[in-house]
Amino acid sequence: MHSTRLFSLTAFLLLGLLWLPSSIAGEQVQVLGFTMGQTTLQEVRQSTQGIRDAGTNAYSHGPMLSTRSHLGIDGVKETLFIFDTDQRLLGVMMTLNKSKPRFDALFNALNSQYRLVNSQRPFVGNQLAEFRRGDVLITLDSPHLSFDMTLLYVRDALNQAFQE
Repeated sequence: MHSTRLFSLTAFLLLGLLWLPSSIAGEQVQVLGFTMGQTTLQEVRQSTQGIRDAGTNAYSHGPMLSTRSHLGIDGVKETLFIFDTDQRLLGVMMTLNKSKPRFDALFNALNSQYRLVNSQRPFVGNQLAEFRRGDVLITLDSPHLSFDMTLLYVRDALNQAFQE
């Protein structure tokens, strides 16, 4: 009973940190307080603990930053920030500890804020959900035999470069 309440509280705090600001911003998408397509590399660097350079992205040709800091969110193992050549935020990829209740909580939170465009949620197997707002695709991916799941926010420009 106590772990269920703790998980509910954790999920509530996680949802508030990730999605509440985006509902206020209209078509803009914010993740972790950063606005997709507007936030600069310097802004992320200055406001994120434990941030380090992570090289150049092969698809955007812009820099990347990463951190293993939990950023105030329980279960986050690593966060990767991907920028374009103008050093504007194009993508954010969070690797999280995997659990069925966490996937369901994230799915429900995303579903309440964004338009669902694809969902594969078998009882056993890989789980995937894709959401959209404006030019941002949000993907929640939970491979069946993995200990991790990924939450990815990516602008269309980066997604198209990756698809080609």
